[in-house]
Amino acid sequence: MPDDMDAVAMDAQAQNPLLQAWLTPHATPPFTEIQPEHFLPAFEQAFADHAAEVAAITHDPTSPDFANTIVALERSGKLLSKVAAVFYDLVSAHSSPELLKIDSEVSLRQARHWNPILMNAVLFGRIAHLHENRATLGLTPEQMRLLERTYTRFHRAGAGLNDAAKKRMADINERLAQLGT
Repeated sequence: MPDDMDAVAMDAQAQNPLLQAWLTPHATPPFTEIQPEHFLPAFEQAFADHAAEVAAITHDPTSPDFANTIVALERSGKLLSKVAAVFYDLVSAHSSPELLKIDSEVSLRQARHWNPILMNAVLFGRIAHLHENRATLGLTPEQMRLLERTYTRFHRAGAGLNDAAKKRMADINERLAQLGT
C-alpha cells in the first residue's frame, strides 16, 4: 500500500508546474498552468528540500570556510525562492480568496521554517567563526559584504540568544506572520 501512495505523490509532483523546469521563453513561470492547489504541495517540497540543504551545511564535518558555509547558504533554497516568488507575485497582483487563504497558511509555515534555521546555534557558530576571522580569509569586497550581511541577518534573527529568548523570538515571528496576512 505505501508504494501506491508514493506513486500517487510522485504523480501529483509530476503534474505540478511549480516543481518542473520551466520550458517557457526566458524560463518564465507558466502562469496559465499554475493553479492555487499547486502551491501548498510545492511549498511542502521546497521547505523539505531547503531544510535538507541547510542540515547538510550545519553538519558538514569540515572546518567552516566561505564556500562550504556562506556560498552554500546562498545557493540553498532555490526551489523555495522560485515557488515563493511566483506565489507572492500572484497574491499581490492577481489575488483571489483562495490564494489569500493559502497565504495565511504559508506565511505561518514560512516563519516556522525560517525560525529554526536562523536560530540554529551550530550554523551560527560556523558563520560567527568566519565573521571573527574575516580579516584573514582573503575575501573580495563582495564576499566580505555577503559575510557581513549573513552574520547580521542571523544575529538579528536571534541566533545568539539563549533558548528562552529564542522561543520568545520565534513566537513573535509567528505572530507577526499571522498578522501580516
